[in-house]
Amino acid sequence: MIMDKLILNIPKKKSTLIKKFLNDQGISYSKEDEFNSNKYKQKLKKISTWSKQDLEILKKVSGTITGIKIPKW
Repeated sequence: MIMDKLILNIPKKKSTLIKKFLNDQGISYSKEDEFNSNKYKQKLKKISTWSKQDLEILKKVSGTITGIKIPKW
């Protein structure tokens, strides 16, 4: 069965009515998790950064792979 995912913004006053309608139609729904900025900030802190030395090494070796000559058979 092919399914579509819809995201609806429903006024709180209509929420119960819409949920009842969806249940009556056999449509499953779930509440989207609210955005948690603290969790997001913690994840961002775990991202590593590259030092200037790391970038210099990448610049030096970047041409070595493209410069490989493959012998013909």
